Amino acid sequence: MAGTCLFGGAFDPPHRSHRRIAKQVVEVCELDRLIVLPCGDHPIKSTAIASAEQRLRMCQLNFADLPRVEVDGFEVHRPGKSYTVNTLEEFRSKLPDEQRLFLLIGSDNIGGLVHWHEYPRLFELAEILVFPRADFPCDASSLARSGLDAGHCEHLLRGLLPMAEDAVSATAVRADLAVRRQSDQLEPAVLDYICLAGLYSG
Repeated sequence: MAGTCLFGGAFDPPHRSHRRIAKQVVEVCELDRLIVLPCGDHPIKSTAIASAEQRLRMCQLNFADLPRVEVDGFEVHRPGKSYTVNTLEEFRSKLPDEQRLFLLIGSDNIGGLVHWHEYPRLFELAEILVFPRADFPCDASSLARSGLDAGHCEHLLRGLLPMAEDAVSATAVRADLAVRRQSDQLEPAVLDYICLAGLYSG
């Protein structure tokens, strides 16, 4: 399944589970590279606590030294809303026609996928891979309630990755930081940055 995979999100903050997912997807899918893309102006999650530049720096620290994993500031530095379809168009235009392009999403995104900007184009531009999130199944029953058409549902079922469910949330990490300024879910370098920057202090 060699190719390039884009892994976007708010990453507010990025944590060890994000790192584990990236590492595992690269290995399971035998990717040439996985590109982590913290969003700039998120069209849905408009209440990021850390700035775009801070989240970019935390991603650089969180994913450091992972083979075939890169952090890219494209969405942070691009003006306007960070629409995934625009990011896919940009990266698709830079890749050779024969190279596969993947988009990695969590199963918790499936229920709202029909509300993503120009969402049918996502399926035209990339092959979508889905990592399982706890309490958000990706199966025929849940997909039937998603509002997606049958072809898109089949696409997502094919892209469901054989991985353990991810149960860590940035919301829970922020809650820990607000109370005790610690979290077992953060890489030491990320925690040091958060403390120095005074982020998530409640």
